Parts: sequence; structure tokens; C-alpha cells
Amino acid sequence: MERPIGETRAAHYLSTHLDQLLKVKQLTDAGISLERIADIQNGEEIPVPPKPKKPGDIQVRSHVHVAPGIELQISPEEADMSPEQIRALVKVVMKTIQEIKA
Repeated sequence: MERPIGETRAAHYLSTHLDQLLKVKQLTDAGISLERIADIQNGEEIPVPPKPKKPGDIQVRSHVHVAPGIELQISPEEADMSPEQIRALVKVVMKTIQEIKA
């Protein structure tokens, strides 16, 4: 973690500090050790396993009907795509299906 701005009682934190704390929380929730988190925060590329699913966990998925009998299932959290990117993906899939059928 970066040190706060200042050294006295007037020391304060910026939004970057909050971002770092939230990232640490996310990684610890996924079961990553603090030592590995420090490596990740220092720029080391370490694959992060997904958070294990527990009974009672809720997942939101979008189901997009692209053709009769064909549906895309998209997890907004895991896809890491903007709504515009998802729309573009759906258009490409729909076009590809039409080309294959032709």
C-alpha cells in the first residue's frame, strides 16, 4: 500500500488508496495470500484464481437469443466488456450464424 499524503494527523488518502484497498479486499476474498497480493500490487503478473462459489452465492447472467435454439449466456462481471462491446459481439455472432446457414 502507498503511504498517505503527509505524516501527521493531517495525513490524508486519495482515491488511489481506496482503489488499492478494494483490490486487496477482492483478492483476499478470492483466497489469495497477502504475500501474493503484494507481488500483484508491485506489478508482477500472477494468475488469480476465481473466487470459489459457495452455497447461496448469486450470479447475474444475461441470456441473449441470437437464433432459434441458440442463446448466448454472458456474465457481466467475468466478461469484462462494455455494453457496446457485448452488442458488437452479439451482432458478429448473429452474422456468423447467418453465413454458416447460407
